[in-house]
Amino acid sequence: MDRLTFRQTLAAGLDDVVHYGKRLTHYEDVPGGVVRAHFADGSSAEGDVLVGADGIGSAVRSQLLPNAQTFDTSLRLIYGRTPLTPARRELLADFAIVTGPSARSMVLGVFEFENDPRHVAGSLGLSTSFTDVGDYVMWGLVVPAEDVGEESPTGTAPGEESPTGTAVDEEPLTGTAVDEEPLTGTAVDEESPTGTATGEEPLTGSALDEESLIGAALKLTSGWHPGVHGLIEEAVPSSLTLLSLHSSIPVDAWRTRNVTLLGDAAHAMFPAGGGTAIALRDAAELRQALHTVTTGTSHLLPALATYESAMRSYSASAVRESYLMAERLGAPPWPAP
Repeated sequence: MDRLTFRQTLAAGLDDVVHYGKRLTHYEDVPGGVVRAHFADGSSAEGDVLVGADGIGSAVRSQLLPNAQTFDTSLRLIYGRTPLTPARRELLADFAIVTGPSARSMVLGVFEFENDPRHVAGSLGLSTSFTDVGDYVMWGLVVPAEDVGEESPTGTAPGEESPTGTAVDEEPLTGTAVDEEPLTGTAVDEESPTGTATGEEPLTGSALDEESLIGAALKLTSGWHPGVHGLIEEAVPSSLTLLSLHSSIPVDAWRTRNVTLLGDAAHAMFPAGGGTAIALRDAAELRQALHTVTTGTSHLLPALATYESAMRSYSASAVRESYLMAERLGAPPWPAP
């Protein structure tokens, strides 16, 4: 499913609830069992529970679990989106991985809408207007860090800060969105329903603009099928971005409090196709836990403890399984404990 359309669906009817342009700096406890979140613009908000769903560079996780470890896989992703034509549809399966020499690979996915998204919202009873992005081919060229002029971070211990990575709230210097589906050209904390894909971070150290990214992708796929070069050459310029691919080390149980985590903030994983599903499972599990509180069948902390225990269990295996794809694409072995 198209990421932007999906996010617009989730945000439908929440205009008075969701606020953009906020970057969390820290949180604190206040009397009465309330947690207060502080933002970079000097504002704050209070609530019974703070849920950190702020991605791999999570400010919530940094404060809640300062010893939680993420690490650079030594792989980079040049991402693009190219309009789908009948000729390309005949050439491509719905999803494919092209494996080339020198530890270079390309992931290809076809996105076709059964109905015009501009007319679907009303039929679903959603108070939103979907952006018509058209049918397209999503492609991602995965290459070693050295291929884009970076030193391999292989020697960096898990949990150390990557010299090229940024937090999800920062804007990459290439001018594209911090997003697997960078259609809007805005950063995560600007007014946009877009966000960061699983296990990916924008690269601030790269000066590659859209034209340079196309040139780099063509050079790195020299000798590949002409259809691949056509996808690269005709990519939508605003969709092009260079991402650093990361993963995380599953964490042991922590003391439950009224601050918890969801998605990449809790268990960033290599983007092998399962991260979004796991994040949605987190949301469903957390919703169920909070529902038991609102109905009076459980108190808050026991309910959150139940959620966190389940989340740690199913996400740990998913993180490790996703890294098998990273190893297949040329990443170093899983870090030793």
